Amino acid sequence: MIRECLDFAKTFSDRERSEIFSPMIWYRYAKSLYKSGNTENAESIFYTVLEDPSVLSSVKKFILEDLQIWKGNSFYSSLTPERAALFLPFLNPSEKTSDRI
Repeated sequence: MIRECLDFAKTFSDRERSEIFSPMIWYRYAKSLYKSGNTENAESIFYTVLEDPSVLSSVKKFILEDLQIWKGNSFYSSLTPERAALFLPFLNPSEKTSDRI
């Protein structure tokens, strides 16, 4: 069923996607992509959502929590500084001051 939904979503035009997909929908869409094995596209969408200043912090925290589950708690330590910085607002104080980031 996830595959059918993903295939259906691919049929939307760019304009339709911008009108239909809220940040939460983009998050859920990326999560389904990740779970179906399309991790590269999923992460691309996750980082697009994280970079958007108008997206609620709760959606961004969901992304962090999912990536921690899938990639390990300190996955951000292997990211570029620019990408790792996107997660700083959601890390606890000890994680912010550790040598991992």
